[in-house]
Amino acid sequence: MKGPGIEARERLETLSALACVALILGFVTGSQAGPWTALGLLLFALFQPVPSAWFVRGWKTVTHGIAKVVTALLLVVVHLLVVTPTGRLRRIGRKPPAVGSAFVAADEPESGPAPASWDRPG
Repeated sequence: MKGPGIEARERLETLSALACVALILGFVTGSQAGPWTALGLLLFALFQPVPSAWFVRGWKTVTHGIAKVVTALLLVVVHLLVVTPTGRLRRIGRKPPAVGSAFVAADEPESGPAPASWDRPG
């Protein structure tokens, strides 16, 4: 029997993976709930195909939302730990930009822009 867009193999894989996680958490914490939860998930997957497909679909929606947040946080951490120090290390020992280059306007003194020039356009 087929659920809403979830194939039987995908349903069994997802619920058996969740059962393994429940079993491992039960062994780590010493709780009796882990093995019973794992057994319940496996029986649910085997004997209730359509309702378990709805459960798998909901679980995948939740994990997709979590993945978006975790991916963004991971990219921020990688940027802060790798890209930013690399850029700073590349700038060590370089001469400051020349006056009239793309970074420093020709009419600005060596000390930087004057407060009156902060309001100029462009």
